[in-house]
Amino acid sequence: MRLFATLFLTALLYLLGQSTSYADDVVPLVPEQVVVSPAQAAVNTALATAVAEVTQAAQASDTASVTTATAVTAVAASNTAVAAANTAVATAVAAVAEVANTAAVVETAATVITDVTTAVLAVVNATAAIPATATTSSPEVATAQAAVTAAIPVVAAAAETVVSTSNTLSETPLTTVAEVATAVATEAAQAATASTAVQTASTAVATATTAVATATTAVAAVTPSRTEAQTQLTQANVAINNAQDAVNALAATIGATTNVLANTDDAGVRMNLPFNLRMGNTVYTNVYVGSNATITFGVNEGGNYYSTPSAPSISVAGYDWTTWSNGSGVTYSTTTNTLTVAWDVRVYPLRTADTQMTQIRFNADVNPADGAWSADVSVTGPIPNGARFNVRETTNGTVTAITDTNSGPGFNGTISQGAPFTPIPDPSTAVVQTAIDTANAQIATLNTAITAVVATNAATTTAAAAIPAIATVSANTVTALATATTSLTDKTTALAIVSTAVEKVNTAPTIVATAQAVINAVPAPAPVPQPEPTPQPQPEPEPIPGPPVVDTPDTGPDLPPQPVEEPPTEQPPVEEPPTEQPPVEEPPTEQPPVEEPPTEQPPVEEPPAEESPVEEPPAEEPPAEEPPAEEPPAEEVATVVEDVLSDGNISADDAAAVMDALSADGVVTSEEVNSLSEALAADGKLTTAEKELVAEALIESIAPGETLTKEQIQNAGIEYKDLPAETPVEVRQDENGNEVIIVAEVAAALQVLESPSELIGAIFNDPGQVLLALGSIGADMSPQEREEATKMVVATVIASGAAINAATVAATSAATSAATSAASTAGGTGGTAPKGGGTGGGPAAGNDKPKRTFRRRTK
Repeated sequence: MRLFATLFLTALLYLLGQSTSYADDVVPLVPEQVVVSPAQAAVNTALATAVAEVTQAAQASDTASVTTATAVTAVAASNTAVAAANTAVATAVAAVAEVANTAAVVETAATVITDVTTAVLAVVNATAAIPATATTSSPEVATAQAAVTAAIPVVAAAAETVVSTSNTLSETPLTTVAEVATAVATEAAQAATASTAVQTASTAVATATTAVATATTAVAAVTPSRTEAQTQLTQANVAINNAQDAVNALAATIGATTNVLANTDDAGVRMNLPFNLRMGNTVYTNVYVGSNATITFGVNEGGNYYSTPSAPSISVAGYDWTTWSNGSGVTYSTTTNTLTVAWDVRVYPLRTADTQMTQIRFNADVNPADGAWSADVSVTGPIPNGARFNVRETTNGTVTAITDTNSGPGFNGTISQGAPFTPIPDPSTAVVQTAIDTANAQIATLNTAITAVVATNAATTTAAAAIPAIATVSANTVTALATATTSLTDKTTALAIVSTAVEKVNTAPTIVATAQAVINAVPAPAPVPQPEPTPQPQPEPEPIPGPPVVDTPDTGPDLPPQPVEEPPTEQPPVEEPPTEQPPVEEPPTEQPPVEEPPTEQPPVEEPPAEESPVEEPPAEEPPAEEPPAEEPPAEEVATVVEDVLSDGNISADDAAAVMDALSADGVVTSEEVNSLSEALAADGKLTTAEKELVAEALIESIAPGETLTKEQIQNAGIEYKDLPAETPVEVRQDENGNEVIIVAEVAAALQVLESPSELIGAIFNDPGQVLLALGSIGADMSPQEREEATKMVVATVIASGAAINAATVAATSAATSAATSAASTAGGTGGTAPKGGGTGGGPAAGNDKPKRTFRRRTK
């Protein structure tokens, strides 16, 4: 607003200057009539300079105000950040202190790890060396048994050591390995909490440090900005004073102008007037002007700064003023019928021009005939409390207050003495007088603008003085955080070693017991005698049917009754034995029952069942030739997906709409699924709801009886864990091309075992997932691999467990490599299958694929 005001003043001044310069012009094109007196030109120049200086003062004042406000805000933010950093560091230090310090038992824990690892690896290696054809008498079995027997006391002693050295983990004595494991888990959780607190504190300290730097820079800018504002204010005051001097000089061209009381305090001087002045009923020839903004009649009381003069007087902001500063002073000017008194003063004891000047004016029209007068009084600039505005007509007479007619800052009023009269301007000086009046008005406006600048500067000074000291993060706080960080690192490292020892002791009994079970499962040697030759003679009973046939001739001696020829007729039955001989030959016929594969071949001829393709109703193929009909669904899918993504959220209804669009043509293709995934991941990630939608579409895309493959899942942009837990998935094929099918939950769990670092992290973050992974070892083996390496699988389980636990101990790295190598030769991860049959969560045997239920959408 101040800038607009000054610009307006500049434009107005320009117009007024032009108007004054050409007041007598009739034809503007005649240069001889363009007359501007030097005094008028000086006024115009001085006013233009004053306008520019006031504008710069306002801008500098605003800059200082903004700079100071910025500093105030920056310091407040900085101190808040420092307080937050101190609190965060204190929290972090306390959290680290809560983490148990197990450094004292690290060496013991390392010994436990080495002893248990050595014993368990001996068991693993010995068990793995048992051949598939071994019997209880095999030397490898004896070696494995010896390793198991030797490991049992080692594991027991390790367990006792773990328990006996657990006093650093709990104030309450621990009595079992399970209790120690629980305590370790608790400390691990506390370590994680402390780690988060340390990270938070580090961030807070960094934030506070940045804030302190910003505040320091902001505060450093305050003083220069305030200095500049004050400099510009001083220059503006000087420019206004110069403009006033120029106006006074212009006034002197049409009358008398006198500068008095310069560099003065508490003084008065008699004015030389071309007329007498009335006060009350008396006309005075001797009138005095005082430095304290008073006019007295008959008596000089200019030195009275503390009260209204007792003599007849006029007080216009009467106060203790001085004219010590640059540009200040008292000037009175007269014409034949006017009197102007101007006080440019500052409050005692100010001596410089760096504060605003107060301009006090008494402008009177005089009737020289009887001394009557009528005056406008005004004050622009600071008016101190207690300044007096009044008139006293007689000595010690009644004091009459001057009424302020100004509604804004400053003061305006009107006073008069004597009979009313109509001022008659002097035609010869009217133009100049108008210019003087206009210039005085401009100066008053400029001084009013300075009032606002002074007020802003004063507020800035107050705000700057209230800026608190900038707090900083102390060196002690930084040191405390560094110490806590180092301590947490040491504690975490020690705790990891202790945790590994406890885990070793926890898993070793299971590994040893598993090895013992493998040994116990080795069959005893078969009996040495081979009685196979003795059963071979048994076929000799074959001649038994012969003797009955030979007995029939015994009736031959009774020849006399030969006529009885009936016996020959009975011979046919006798011939029946030969007919019985073919059954004797049946043994060879029993050989075919070797369940001739031919009988199994008919099922091989089941390709007729494959004749189901005979159901190839070519007639139905024509509809398949309706690809054009599929284009609209594609557009529909794109539209639906775009609508779903419009608000960034996917509701159940949105998911259903997408699935309806995908299956509108009766088929959900893998390309549609991949396109859907890419559309949903356009923002760089898939939300949980989006992954569920893609998983549902992916399941719908496979035909009944088929199984999702690892590649299909990867192409869809999701993982095993994003599928429903019981979804069958093909994770791999063995070297013979046999598919290995397990459920998604198990497949996701087994991925934990692929990276030792992920496994170690999961031990702390998701122990349930680790247990599922360990329990699922071997689930990704095919039946053929399992049949070929049953013994090796068990050994691999043991080796895998040992390798996982040894991942954090450098001393056991060689053992880890050996166990991992053994696992790779077995085909899968080895071990026993989890839930489900066969290959772990898949079919019970063979290559049969699991059945699954598919929900097909219809239009």
